[in-house]
Amino acid sequence: DQGLNGDIAGDGDETVSVRGLAAQLTKLADLAYPAEVTLLPGADLTATMNPLLLWRVLSNLVDNAARAAGRGGRVTLAARLDGGPHGGPVIDVTDDGPGFGAGPPGTASLGLGVVRSLLEACGGSLTVGSPRGGGTTVRILLPSELPTPRDHRR
Repeated sequence: DQGLNGDIAGDGDETVSVRGLAAQLTKLADLAYPAEVTLLPGADLTATMNPLLLWRVLSNLVDNAARAAGRGGRVTLAARLDGGPHGGPVIDVTDDGPGFGAGPPGTASLGLGVVRSLLEACGGSLTVGSPRGGGTTVRILLPSELPTPRDHRR
């Protein structure tokens, strides 16, 4: 299943360097795709989750963005702390392609539905924004700590 059924979420959770993992992925993606893939500067952040899950989520999002941006296009990753009530790590994957749903079809991607399910299973979430002029930003909110189990006593 390689994590596609959600079993990966919550299994093997550890403190992950979000920036370190994003930097590794950015270097690989910049070599693999004709679009320019960069990670914007910023402080290191951590998330408590399975590092393989984060790798799969980010690699899928970068793959989608690089294909949409195409040759000569640009993909940027930005990692920061959310200033809102979430307060945890946020990663934006932004491309300058034609806009969400207007790019080339996927080949072997997980699909945003599966990515969303994986994130939700570990306490994260995903949103997609695409302005009229083109381009897309996919924002993922990552857990900053393990979710606490619900108390089932009454």
